[in-house]
Amino acid sequence: MLSVDNLLTGRESNIAHLRNDSRFEFALHDINEPFDFGPVDYVFHFRRPASPVDYSVHGIETLKVGSLGTTHALEVAQKYGAKFLVSSTSECYGDPLEHPQKETYWGNVNPIGRRSVYDEAKRFIEALTMAFHRYLKVDTRIARIFNTYGPRMQIDGFLRLSRSSEHLPVNIGNPNEFSILECALLVKEIIQSSSKIVYESLPQDDPRQRRPDISKARGLLGWEPKTDLKTGLRLSLEFFQSVVTEEFKSRAVA
Repeated sequence: MLSVDNLLTGRESNIAHLRNDSRFEFALHDINEPFDFGPVDYVFHFRRPASPVDYSVHGIETLKVGSLGTTHALEVAQKYGAKFLVSSTSECYGDPLEHPQKETYWGNVNPIGRRSVYDEAKRFIEALTMAFHRYLKVDTRIARIFNTYGPRMQIDGFLRLSRSSEHLPVNIGNPNEFSILECALLVKEIIQSSSKIVYESLPQDDPRQRRPDISKARGLLGWEPKTDLKTGLRLSLEFFQSVVTEEFKSRAVA
């Protein structure tokens, strides 16, 4: 397994547990520049600043990795006859007028708003991936991922999709709905915080409601989420506590 990343928004500590695995290799490289590390069977393209905080700062980089980076990754898959899977996003639906959202819904997206650097990058990724499939016969898959959190994403759903014969987008997400307030109160409970909840204006073009229809994933992949919100938040707390501890230690040594 080869991982290629420029660590713009990532950290090497995320792959520390793989460093001594002879089957794993890491290449520090910006995929906005052409790359070829030899024959591969699968190309998984997950590279992009996904947090609104990140893509609001790295807007140009976000658009580039959606266009240039995806092109280079698809070219590698084409050259070696590899299967290609790309992570798209529920942001393709924008602020949806259809609820819940099926893969057939075209979306309600502002192409020039503040979120457009991320939304349009992902919509372009899907168009480019389908073009490589239709015109160049590249064996492609598109995972349309809804809001995700936690220490590390479980890859089971993506492996199943990569081995399927489905080339059109597939929603991957949790159809259970809850409000931001409910989530905030649960976070306070888990971390035993006395912090006040502050209400802010909704950011421009921010989706007011979103829920995936995962009928396709259930039928095609036999997949559905199994971790409830409270369990997921507890796992996230443990992970981020360990990250903060490690970074504090590294700064103290430096």
